[in-house]
Formats: sequence, C-alpha cells, structure tokens
Amino acid sequence: MRAPGRVAGKVAVVTGGASGIGLATAHALCAEGAIVIVADRDVEGGHAAAGVLRDQGGRAEGLPVDVADDASVRAFASAVRERHGRVDVLHNNAAITDPVHQARDVDVRDISPDVWDTTMSVDVTGAVLMCRHLIPLMLANGGSIINTSSIGGLTGGGPPISYRTSKAAIAQFSRMVATDVAEYGIRVNCIAPGHIATGITNYDLGPTI
Repeated sequence: MRAPGRVAGKVAVVTGGASGIGLATAHALCAEGAIVIVADRDVEGGHAAAGVLRDQGGRAEGLPVDVADDASVRAFASAVRERHGRVDVLHNNAAITDPVHQARDVDVRDISPDVWDTTMSVDVTGAVLMCRHLIPLMLANGGSIINTSSIGGLTGGGPPISYRTSKAAIAQFSRMVATDVAEYGIRVNCIAPGHIATGITNYDLGPTI
C-alpha cells in the first residue's frame, strides 16, 4: 500500500498535463498521494496519461480544457466542482512549445500577429482564466498555485520573441495574484525552468520525459 504523501487526498489540477513538464508534475503529485486532474486540450492524451497514472497506483482523471477559451475553462471548473468540490493545487503549465510554431517566432520584424496572439492566449490568458475560475474552489481551504515561467522570460536576447515575452508576463502575473489571494491562505509560486528535454521539444538533451 502506498504511504501517505505530502499532498495525500488533495485535489491537484495540472494544465498541459498530458505531456512534458505537466506530465512529470502529474506523476510527482500522484506519487505524493494527490488526486490529479490531467487538464489538456489533447483529449485522448489526457485520458491516456491519467490511465497510466492509475495503472501505477495513482488517483487521476483526464478532463479536457482549452485554457485560452473562457467558456471551456468555465465548463472545466464546473466539472471539477461537481466531481470534487474543491481544488487544492493548481499548476498553470500549459504553453505553446511546438517547434513549428516557435520557428515563426524568431524576429520581431516579421513575426505574424497570429503567432503573437496564439502564444499570448495560451501562455498568459490561459493562466489568467484558470485562476479566475478555479481560485473560487480554493478560497474555503487555501491551497497552492504554481505558474510555469521560463528562464527565457527572465533574460533578454534571442528567440522565440512572443514565448519569452509571455513567460516574463507570467512572472509578473504570479506576483499580482500572490498579493491578491494571500489572505485566503493561497500560496502562489512561479518556477522558471531552463531547457528540458521532453517529448514536445526539439532539445537534444538526452532521454525525454
């Protein structure tokens, strides 16, 4: 039998949880006893990831959401409320890291508005909407919000332009939310990973996760 972990019985939502850093986070949370909701617009991927977590003894389910769409996030929050009644951990991790998309995000002199808008809608607005609709499920019990920025959002120079800018925005957004919800016992932290080899990046850094 699995020993109780640090978040045993807590309800944790991980956006972009079907792959990459989100999936690794879901695994870590399950290992510590959380009930993990794999939130991803990749419906099949989310269900598959949750299935693997359950096969390994974890408690997990996949729920689809498009973090850039307010109606989708609202429906997602309603489903979480109906199933669990609360959220204790929210990891805002969803972001556009597709190499094809980022290849069009290299030079501010020719970046297309659709690349900029799509990046911002997922990377920044997605975190805003998830906080907007899920923080109400945290108010009664407190909790933890973790927003994924990037080392690229803390340094200047080099592409991708909109991605780096979006990650800088996430760092500031985290500060704003932290001061807004501290009185409810909700902690807000921002992490800024460097290059990590995952199944959805083109970094050649060794084994993927």
